[in-house]
Amino acid sequence: MFSTDNLFFLILFIVPGTVLLLFNRFLKPVPIAEKDETIRIAGALLFSFIVFGINSFVFSKDYKLFSAQDTIFADTTLLLKIVIVNVAVSFILSIVWAGFTKHLLHRINNMVNKVMNKPETTRNSTVWRDIFTDNFLGDTLDNCVIKVEQNGLISTGVLYSYSSPTSEKIEIILAYKTEIDEYFKFDAKQTDVSKKYFSVVLYEYIDLTNNFKITFYDMTKYRNNIKDAQGNKE
Repeated sequence: MFSTDNLFFLILFIVPGTVLLLFNRFLKPVPIAEKDETIRIAGALLFSFIVFGINSFVFSKDYKLFSAQDTIFADTTLLLKIVIVNVAVSFILSIVWAGFTKHLLHRINNMVNKVMNKPETTRNSTVWRDIFTDNFLGDTLDNCVIKVEQNGLISTGVLYSYSSPTSEKIEIILAYKTEIDEYFKFDAKQTDVSKKYFSVVLYEYIDLTNNFKITFYDMTKYRNNIKDAQGNKE
């Protein structure tokens, strides 16, 4: 017969997987919204088994006390402690689990790729997420000058803001467009590469699906020119 005690332990078992799903969806730096429900549920069940095993070990003596009682609800203080510990362990392990799946599994995967002479894969599900969440380009994103090209249209400026890596849309905001456009017009007239402000390309991000390219430029000459101009004003 299914009793309230059994219901309580069933809920206790489900809680860790639920905490993991909520953490991945809302609290993780790069939230996860798996399209495959089977993978998502399987991962949550495995996580619940791990947490349940830890809690069973921690509360092994207390569970024996429960078995000697008519109902587990006889000791509400102990019951509350188990619930709090279960949620706390679930949340802490969610953080550890996120680091494990993101870093360790990524390294293992690339080690296998290296043995099989395959190129390395990105840490996240997309290169866009690698660039804008994992500091993949280092200081390059620090007020960097970029050029965006799509279907013959070209736009240049300082990267001011960009859409969340979890967003379905890829959007960016460019600042100081007029000023940066003038620099690129100046560079276009120069035959001597050494006189150009943006002659060194650091990285290029190419989206083959949406057919656009983002070029990240070295800003050393540009920044030096800004400093010189400010110094002359003073």
